[in-house]
Amino acid sequence: MRYPMLGALVVLSACGGTATSGTARTPAPTVATPCTASVPKVDLTGWARVQARGFTYCVPPDWHGSGSEQRRGQASITWGTGQPPVRTASVTRVVKVRAGDPLPPPPDQLSDADTRRFSESIGGADADLYENRVGLDYYTGATWDSMSIYFQGEAHDRSTAELEVTIFRTVRFTTK
Repeated sequence: MRYPMLGALVVLSACGGTATSGTARTPAPTVATPCTASVPKVDLTGWARVQARGFTYCVPPDWHGSGSEQRRGQASITWGTGQPPVRTASVTRVVKVRAGDPLPPPPDQLSDADTRRFSESIGGADADLYENRVGLDYYTGATWDSMSIYFQGEAHDRSTAELEVTIFRTVRFTTK
């Protein structure tokens, strides 16, 4: 009988509890501040508000991060102040040509890309937004020139890219 009790004490100790107290202490769960923004036709229930200097924005419960970056799997958004950094993307095209056949003409424009740019008022300030697809990747962004703030995102599918744009639409400025 002595050995089973010793085994139980070892298990409690390995799990972070103490053998003498009888109860394991766990850190108090961090409760996210609920999102108070509203976006037409989007249910933000369960979204968390992220506080930044001079503004807030909201993220879905399965997005996590700190500082100026939030992630979900391979998707990410970042924000910064000033002018956004320039991003470049390229698509490689492989063309098979039989010996003796002429080479096809070069494409006039990137045929495997879509670009969408639009403007709207977000958080009481005019924002320029974009959602671009290059190959299988999506690049999103929003810029508030009057506030010198920008967001950029990367996703690997259209629905996540649209979710990133929804995140941008939750921005609320606390100072003007």
